[in-house]
Amino acid sequence: MGLHVKLRSAILLSAVMVLAGCTALGGAKVATIQVEAPASLCWSGAIGDATRDGCGDATFEIDSSISIFVANAQKQSDDSRPLTLKLIIEGKVVDTATTTAAYGIATVSGQG
Repeated sequence: MGLHVKLRSAILLSAVMVLAGCTALGGAKVATIQVEAPASLCWSGAIGDATRDGCGDATFEIDSSISIFVANAQKQSDDSRPLTLKLIIEGKVVDTATTTAAYGIATVSGQG
């Protein structure tokens, strides 16, 4: 076999192995992050791979190729109103966190 044929065979074999590995891993998983807060309570946080800001309730879909999910949000006020995060994977709440602290942070994580 010539060098060109060997190189092409090696590249093809590598591509097949990568694709087979992706299929065996099952691809990306999806989770839901629910933010629960009074309508006038504003928050800021990292949800999935994005920075998010909002006031009141919100829902986000996030995905992960390694099935590990993390989210946090910080209150933007110094009062005792609650900010709650829920991580939902495959329809089940797997983690919940609530803060009532001034400028408090709620963090959830899990895998599925």
